[in-house]
Amino acid sequence: MFSDIYNSDISFLMFASIIAVSFNLILGLLVFVNDRKRETNIIFGFLNISLAFYLVANLFSVIISEHAEKLLWIRLSMFGAVFLDTFFYLFIRAFPGGKLEISKIEKGLVFVFTIITSTLCLTPWLFSDFNITAGSQIPNPVPALIFGAPIGILFFSAVALLFIGGGIYFLIKKYIQEKDIVLKKHIRSVLVGAGIMFLSFLVFNLIATAFFSNVYFIKLTPLFTTVFILFSAYAIVRLEMFNVKVISTELFVFSLWFFILLRTLFSLSFEDQLVNGGLLFLMIITGLFLIRSVVKEVEQREKLAESATALKDSHEREMEKTKVEAKLRDEFVFIAAHELRTPITAIRGFLELVDEAEGSFPADIQSDLDAIKMASDHLNELVNNILEVARSDAGATKTETKQVDIVPIIKNILKEVNSLVIEKKITVHLNNFKNGVIVMADEKNIKEVFANLISNAIKYNRNGGTLEISIECIDGGEAIVEISDTGFGIPKGQQEKIFGKFFRAPTKDTQGILGTGLGLFITKMLVNKMGGTVTFSSMEGQGTTFAVSLPQSLTSINNC
Repeated sequence: MFSDIYNSDISFLMFASIIAVSFNLILGLLVFVNDRKRETNIIFGFLNISLAFYLVANLFSVIISEHAEKLLWIRLSMFGAVFLDTFFYLFIRAFPGGKLEISKIEKGLVFVFTIITSTLCLTPWLFSDFNITAGSQIPNPVPALIFGAPIGILFFSAVALLFIGGGIYFLIKKYIQEKDIVLKKHIRSVLVGAGIMFLSFLVFNLIATAFFSNVYFIKLTPLFTTVFILFSAYAIVRLEMFNVKVISTELFVFSLWFFILLRTLFSLSFEDQLVNGGLLFLMIITGLFLIRSVVKEVEQREKLAESATALKDSHEREMEKTKVEAKLRDEFVFIAAHELRTPITAIRGFLELVDEAEGSFPADIQSDLDAIKMASDHLNELVNNILEVARSDAGATKTETKQVDIVPIIKNILKEVNSLVIEKKITVHLNNFKNGVIVMADEKNIKEVFANLISNAIKYNRNGGTLEISIECIDGGEAIVEISDTGFGIPKGQQEKIFGKFFRAPTKDTQGILGTGLGLFITKMLVNKMGGTVTFSSMEGQGTTFAVSLPQSLTSINNC
């Protein structure tokens, strides 16, 4: 009966220990090799080495039968446990960041306690001997008595609790303080794994063994460690401490090598060994090339990702810089235009006073005064247009849509420009004009739209030409106002630019005609804000027609 228990216990311990040690060493090595400069990776590698050493020493303390050697392995297992506790504490202090941020004093204390405790483990002051339960080979260590008390095991337990408890305390603190939900989830993963492992160590390996002489659960030690490693590995993978694709490839290749190596070692004939040995050699070469190609592919992808991120950041910085520059430019234009209004108003005021005394000046002086008035009118128009554009760019243009009758608005504009019509001997035709053509528009803005278009139709018309204004209502509730002239027209190559800022079609016929190049830009902008459209057709040398389409009021649909 005892023999069966012994065989099953030892077999289970050996199998579990081999699996756990192999898994720990491979994982620790791969994490370390992936980023040798990251302190979290370095500490995790040493943590896995300490864990593997502890498991091996624990296994040998069971399977070795010679008394002195068994006692040595018991002490070595406790020696490994000290470094396991130390690197666990350091790993927690560095996780989940990449740097171990602790003071020099704390580092010094960790070093001192580790050296003293690990040295104590190799002396008879911790365990003086061990007992073997009948029918089992699992040792039951006997704590050494110093001055009649187990001072060594108490000191060891205090240091272990200090490192383990301190690590779990800082892990809980990080978990509570962390704001990032994803990062918090990974900290919780490590916390759960660490809690299960060290609680199991404390209860079954330390308390049960040292104080209750129960060694039954020693065989479960590899399972306790595997739980922590699995939880930590999950967090490490999710935090991208190494590339999963590279690790998967390496594990696949290493497993394949190990399998072929076992076949070679256990081959029954020399021929089989030769074949398997040759296959192993080929698989080593092929595996190395496979790992190298995967690593290269991953590096290239990472470089592309870094380049894309850098390009995106650069683009965002340039966009922000452009926005700031545009804002400063608009503010400057806005302020400058406002400042120009004061002297222009003064000049226009003096000119109005002079107009009241018209006829009392010699002809040459009166001609100069007329030129000054024309220039001040042009400058006033330019300032108003610049202010309108600046308000539009700043998003400050206000539109109050309401019912507006466009017929009286157009008639009033024609009265205002009547002197220019007479001067150029232009014939005006109004088609389908009757009151009651009501559209949904901003009254101030619609006045400016029609004033710009009618003014252009007169300015760029020929002497003795024709200005025709037509109103038409179409199905769907829209009113279309067409303003046609028989002027110089717009060159075909320039037509796509006609609504641009400060654009004026450069032709010999339009030279000397004053204009800002902003009228059509403002016209299109205002019409669009009122929910309408503006289009045009033009033939160079024959004239131009602008069509403004606006939504009608429901009370006047088809009232044209």
